Amino acid sequence: MSSQKGFTLIELMISLGILAILATMAVPSFQRVIENNRVTSQANSLLSAVQTARSEAVRRGVAVRFSAAAGGFVNGWCVHTGAACTAATQIRVGETNAAVTFGGPTVFEFDARGQRSLPTFATEGAEASFTLQPNGCTTGTPNRQRSVQVGIGGRSVVVRGACA
Repeated sequence: MSSQKGFTLIELMISLGILAILATMAVPSFQRVIENNRVTSQANSLLSAVQTARSEAVRRGVAVRFSAAAGGFVNGWCVHTGAACTAATQIRVGETNAAVTFGGPTVFEFDARGQRSLPTFATEGAEASFTLQPNGCTTGTPNRQRSVQVGIGGRSVVVRGACA
């Protein structure tokens, strides 16, 4: 008698059942990874825009602003010269992710030397920062918030922190 090789139908069904159970356990944790990647990607995009505003201010020798679109960061952002972002003054524009919540100032201005002139604070040298976190992030959840910090000298960095 010859032996046959392969799976029986019962073995195949059990394997598929185990795979389905493992997949349902992995999806919620994968969702958190996706949310963290969205926030990180958005923070890096905004950091790049802030750095572009600073470098353009130095290159052009005039004040350049990085500001939220009308209605706040949920509607996008703009790097521009002058007080308002118009077609004639814009240097770079971008969209933001609706799954990210923003907080903090809505405008940064750099002078011709690349130093931050807006927003101003009572404490000289204080860093201005705005925060990004996934929608629905519970207070105190570690390493899910990103803060784009812009020092008075114009240096900008992204820092991780707990949700607020």
